[in-house]
Amino acid sequence: MVHVAYVDDELCGDVIEIDDVNELVSLGKKASGGGGTDMTKIFDIIEEKQIPAETVVVLTDGYTGFGDEEGKPPTIWCITTAGIEAPWGVTVYVDVKRAKA
Repeated sequence: MVHVAYVDDELCGDVIEIDDVNELVSLGKKASGGGGTDMTKIFDIIEEKQIPAETVVVLTDGYTGFGDEEGKPPTIWCITTAGIEAPWGVTVYVDVKRAKA
């Protein structure tokens, strides 16, 4: 089971549950939000909704708070801005221009 949440400074819509990772491609059409950015909110949402997260993958431009690692599940930060590195977890850079091609 994969849980997908669109978050800016709050949860935008519902947490979406999918069983087949191939469904991730079509989820882009359901994206919402676009306000201020505070990616630490995802960890509050996981706790509030009691989502059994083994790993969290966050896609962000990197202009966000990261909070601290204590008590958080393993986290992969997929960042679209070169030169920004998360202070904890694993940072992966995503070239958005190349990804769209």
